[in-house]
Amino acid sequence: MSGQQQCLPCYTNCVSCFGTLVNNCLTCNNLTYYLSNTCYITCPAYYANPTNSSNRICLSCPTNCLSCPQSTTTCAQCLSTYFIFAYNSSFSVCIQNCPDFYYQINRTCYSCISPCLKCTGAYICTSCINYYYLTSGYCYPCQSSCLTCQGSTALDCLTCIPNYILNNSVCQKLACSATQYVQSTMGCVDCVSTFPNSLTCLSTGPTTCSAGYILSNNSC
Repeated sequence: MSGQQQCLPCYTNCVSCFGTLVNNCLTCNNLTYYLSNTCYITCPAYYANPTNSSNRICLSCPTNCLSCPQSTTTCAQCLSTYFIFAYNSSFSVCIQNCPDFYYQINRTCYSCISPCLKCTGAYICTSCINYYYLTSGYCYPCQSSCLTCQGSTALDCLTCIPNYILNNSVCQKLACSATQYVQSTMGCVDCVSTFPNSLTCLSTGPTTCSAGYILSNNSC
């Protein structure tokens, strides 16, 4: 009949649509993914193919992530100035610099092997965690009283473990009174001078208070 409206087919892969153009889709068939009124065989960059989703909608990748083909929590490629950092096999993000305990290869952060603090390869250290010192790319144990050191002997200490004081590169144990604590460079220090109204303490705060005071929120 003249003047009758004619039904036209949707664009390929559209199940429903509001026009015949590629970007006129409302829903897609189960072989494609929906994004902004278009059906894609594979979601474009910055979007994931949610294979575990029944509605098959392209979902945004994490911030600064260029490609996340399978999941919005697993980035496969970052923008050019960012590094992939994986918390575990199912969660990775893009960061500007690899943190301590990690090194980078091809814009991806990989774990250093302890006792490295920083490294250029899994076993090639550039700095060490406490209780270790660096020699030729490897970390070796300090003498037991050292917190940080520059060698393995008692004469190589830089800082000391709790209750020791540094004296001419040697960490010496101090026996302070009950109302004092060990300060790493000053020796025995009265608790009350650092923690007002305290009676006994550790270097981190009071443990008991003078008469008339109570201990609350690490202070008297």
